[in-house]
Amino acid sequence: MIRTRRYGLCVSVIVMIAVLSPVYMMAQRELVDSFPLSFYPMFRGLRPDRARINYVTGYDRDGVEIPIPLEYVTSGSMNLGRRQINRAVAKGAKAQTDLCRRTAVRLRKSSSPTMRRIFEVRVVSAEFYASRYLRGDRTPMSSRVLASCRVRGGRP
Repeated sequence: MIRTRRYGLCVSVIVMIAVLSPVYMMAQRELVDSFPLSFYPMFRGLRPDRARINYVTGYDRDGVEIPIPLEYVTSGSMNLGRRQINRAVAKGAKAQTDLCRRTAVRLRKSSSPTMRRIFEVRVVSAEFYASRYLRGDRTPMSSRVLASCRVRGGRP
C-alpha cells in the first residue's frame, strides 16, 4: 500500500512538472526551442484553411483525370518539383506552356501503360480547403487551367 502511494506521488509530480513547464519556459527572456514544446511559428500559429496548389495533371481521351507523378513533370525531389512548378506558374504563360510540353515529351517516352493513356496534359492552379483535403475531399474550391497541351500518340 505504501509502495503504491509513493508510486502515485512520483507519477503525479512528474505529470505536474510536465504540465507546468511551458509556463516556466514562457517566463524566460530567451525562448529555447525544443521538441515537443516548440515556439517555432510553423507549429504555434494558426494556419489558414485555404491553400493554393499548382500541379500538373493528365486526362485520357474520355476526360478521366490521371494524376501525373512528379518524375514526369520535373527532375529531383518532391520539394524541388513543387518549387519548379510554382516558379513556372509565377513566370507566366510561356513558362507554363513550356512545362506542359516538357511533361508531354516525357509521357510520350514512358513505358507505363497508365501514363501512355494520357492524351492531354494540363497545368492547373487550384484552391482547396486544407481541412477537407486532408480528410479525403479532393474537390477544389476553385481551379484554373493555366496551360494545356496534347500528348501525341496518346492511346485510347
